[in-house]
Amino acid sequence: LALKFNVPIVVVMTLRTGNGRYRGIFNEITVGENDTVETVTQRYTTYIEEVVRKHPEQYFWMHRRWKTKCPEAK
Repeated sequence: LALKFNVPIVVVMTLRTGNGRYRGIFNEITVGENDTVETVTQRYTTYIEEVVRKHPEQYFWMHRRWKTKCPEAK
């Protein structure tokens, strides 16, 4: 949809700050007219990776995002 309508994607994440409190962080991923699904996906995945690397103790992924293995990994 972002590519079709040329609108940004907003990545929203929360970080625990202690005492039952959280801080929301928002990052706008811009979409250009020459972008593809792959380039946009890489851009927001890179941002998520940066946040997880800064706060790995707060990361837990429950969804099986990569359900198949790449052909090289046999």
